[in-house]
Parts: sequence; structure tokens; C-alpha cells
Amino acid sequence: ARLALLALLGVGGYHLALNYGQQFVSSGTASIVIASNPALTFLLAVPLLGEGATPMRALGVGLAFGGIVVVVLLGRGEGWGAGNLKALLVLTVAPLSWALYNIIGKPLFGKHDPLAVTAYFHLLGLVFLLPLAGPELVEATRALDATGWAALLFLGFGATLTATLFYNIALSSLPATKTAAYIYLIPLVAAAGGVLLLGESVTAWMVVGGALVLTGVGLVERGYSDDAIQKIIGGNVLRVARCVLT
Repeated sequence: ARLALLALLGVGGYHLALNYGQQFVSSGTASIVIASNPALTFLLAVPLLGEGATPMRALGVGLAFGGIVVVVLLGRGEGWGAGNLKALLVLTVAPLSWALYNIIGKPLFGKHDPLAVTAYFHLLGLVFLLPLAGPELVEATRALDATGWAALLFLGFGATLTATLFYNIALSSLPATKTAAYIYLIPLVAAAGGVLLLGESVTAWMVVGGALVLTGVGLVERGYSDDAIQKIIGGNVLRVARCVLT
């Protein structure tokens, strides 16, 4: 029953809400809404899993989320727009579903083989999604060329199956809050990919936002004292300032 609930949340709830919401709101808005997942996980993990609500972790989650906002709105210039309020509300179901996935799946991955659980998770998720497939899906599949099939296979086996497997392995041994914090790195990887593969420019705001994200994730992952936190934040600010000025 728990595995079926995981599939319903992680495959059905997350992907359906994400794909629906992205049709009606800007990509920048969607990125920020999805980035609320680690914060929601933190808020749920403290009372439900008994994870420590230390000031360091709270600060790290907040800094990393702020960094995402800087990267998306200022660094990449994607802009914020609520657009369709209904779509925005549906979109919030995606990070909430994945946060619940972290909470419910944490004990399961700790007791069973993450590879087996991940395989059954995706199979059950397929069962939930198949009834929603219509004739247009068959037509779209037939129309795919070699490039389209390559992209589809990469998304299915690389960006989805393999990524979820590694995530679940991490979730089996790390606290849910620490595992979810790595999701903050996704926009940074996307921005770096845009620079390296698409020739997009690097802006000072992207550097600032990236430093905030990395600092926040570092604070969540490691146990620093208050003095050490100030040194870390100060050091990153100095590095960013030097990069911007030079």
C-alpha cells in the first residue's frame, strides 16, 4: 500500500501537476514553485520523521531557495508571472507531492533494496498514468524521428529512472531534508548547461544566486557552528564580489 501511494504521489501527483501547470505559467514561476520542495520536506520531516530543526538547516534551506529566486528571476531573466491562478495552485501540488514522497518513502527505502523499490515504483506509476493516455499519444509516438526517440529514451532512462534511483539510494541513508536539498542544484546545472551547450551568457546575478544556493546546501549538509556559518557566508560573499568586479 505504501509503495502504491509513493507511485501515486511521485509519478501521478508530481508529473501531472507539473506538466499541467507549466502550460499556463512562465518557466521562471514554475522553477520557483518547484524549488519549494526542499523547504516543504524540511517542514514535514521535523514533526513526522523527527529530524532536527536546527537554525543551521533552516538558514540553509532559506538561503538556497533565495539563490534559486535570484538565478531564475535576475540571472536568467525568466520573470515571475502568476498567470492562471488555477494552474498555479495545481502546480503547487507537484512540490507538495514530492515532499510527501520523501516523508513516506524514507522508511521504505531504509528497509528494502532501493533498486527494487524504484523499479516497482515506476511500474505502478505507469499503471496510474496509462488510463490517461489517448489516441493522440499513439500518433505522437509514431511521428517521432531518431532525434525524438533519443530524447525520449534519455528522459525516460536517464533523467527519470536513473536519477530517481540515485535519489532513492541517497534517501535510504541520509535524512530527508539533506537529500531534498540537492534538488536546489538542478537550476544551477540547467544554467551551466545553457552556458556550455546553448551559448547563453553568464551574468553577475547568476554567480550571486549560485553562491547562495551552494552555501545553503552546504549549511544543510554539514554541521557548522554559528561562528563557522558566518565565516562561510562571508567567504562566499567575498568570492562573488570578486567575480563580479573582475
